[in-house]
Amino acid sequence: SNLSSSTFNNLFNLIYLNINNNNLDNISYNLFSDLNGLLLLDLGKNSISLLNNSTFQNLFNLRYLYLNSNRLKYLSYEVLKGLENLIRLDLSENLLESIEYNLFKDMNQLEELNLSQNPI
Repeated sequence: SNLSSSTFNNLFNLIYLNINNNNLDNISYNLFSDLNGLLLLDLGKNSISLLNNSTFQNLFNLRYLYLNSNRLKYLSYEVLKGLENLIRLDLSENLLESIEYNLFKDMNQLEELNLSQNPI
């Protein structure tokens, strides 16, 4: 299941987006490009296995990101680059086998990181 790349166009004031449990398997690289004010994004309980390097590119204000219960095997630094204001990141219940050494290096505000139930 996929969402059109224009689904969330012009929603500049949106602060909370919950699209969990929708059987999404692919996220368009510019799906969230207009959501500069977004504080919380919940993509949990989907079937996402890969995230493009620019998926979260314009989400500078994002504080909470839920990617739990997906099929992610790998995350590169580039995918999470720019998410310097994250407070909570949930990557639990995925298929992550390793964590890139610098994955969280810019996340100075991070207070909660959940990596449980991964084959790390």
